Amino acid sequence: MATGPTLTLLPPPPACDFYGEAQWAVLFSLADAIIPAVVPGSTLADDKTQRGIDDADLDQAATRVQSTMTTPPSNDLLKAYLQERPSTDPAFVNGLRRLVAALPSPARAQLGIALTALT
Repeated sequence: MATGPTLTLLPPPPACDFYGEAQWAVLFSLADAIIPAVVPGSTLADDKTQRGIDDADLDQAATRVQSTMTTPPSNDLLKAYLQERPSTDPAFVNGLRRLVAALPSPARAQLGIALTALT
């Protein structure tokens, strides 16, 4: 009997006690600014955490993206994906924590200094 590949789960994220809560908050805020939540302009609720796009332009872009896929998501699913913020996605948060934990200590310390300066 043929079986598919076995999924390998990631270990729990490492202890990230090398930064304080304020430093992590700044880093996740930067991630949210770099990868903003994209929402239809008609539903823009917070211009600090969301990027409003004209409804017609967003629909046109969604149609264009969907046309390039063999099994495209529904409009609702695509829009829900675009509306997500990185800092609210546990997988993104854990991935970023793993990435920072894997940095060489001097680089992690320099990043920490920069994050502290931004608090």
